[in-house]
Amino acid sequence: MFKRRQKPAKPVDSFGFALYDEQKNLLGRYEAASLPLRREAVIAKSIEFFQDPNPCLIHEGAVKVRMLSELEAFLKGREEPVPLEQLPDALRAYLETDCASIQYVSQCR
Repeated sequence: MFKRRQKPAKPVDSFGFALYDEQKNLLGRYEAASLPLRREAVIAKSIEFFQDPNPCLIHEGAVKVRMLSELEAFLKGREEPVPLEQLPDALRAYLETDCASIQYVSQCR
């Protein structure tokens, strides 16, 4: 009979990544979900986690979330962009980009 007033939803601030060239010029800022990841790396992780060389959208999404959380864990808390040479090989293999360095961005908007 009486409807409760719903509070407006708070906007969710998404984290992301900033990519830089050799001169530390910003190439772009990406929300985590739109960071370009290598298809071969996604397939390899899908096989590792799900024994699935042809992942469905659910498996592919789960693999990408895992990859992005690994990148976030490594980069979070660092104030300066991290040169790609300093990333572990496994993390560097995830990225489909020609950037020279990457930085975690807590609010990508």
